Amino acid sequence: MTEHFIDRPLVLGRCTRCGAWILAGHNAGLRVLVDLDHLDAAAELLALAAGRHTYNLLTLRRAVWAEWRCSFRIAAPRRHPVVASHPCWQRGFTPMPAVSAPESPVEATDERIPF
Repeated sequence: MTEHFIDRPLVLGRCTRCGAWILAGHNAGLRVLVDLDHLDAAAELLALAAGRHTYNLLTLRRAVWAEWRCSFRIAAPRRHPVVASHPCWQRGFTPMPAVSAPESPVEATDERIPF
């Protein structure tokens, strides 16, 4: 149902709860926080059993995007690196965890959401 919503590229940042480096963005209109570790098939199965979502990392025009792995994408041969959602998101201590800015200066843009 959400595949037609707006996606945003992932940006590097730190989890405000545990301080780990993560990627944050939007996939199908939903907030996405993912770990940086790439998963093999066994690690993906363990992540799914733990209640975490898995995503393909796509690179397009020098930006990294998350693509949720549904059962069809999990069964298909892998063409992209696979990562799991960040575990702090699953614990529910904050409904929408914020990501702190990277340590390096980032150029600000005046990009507005088109809706």
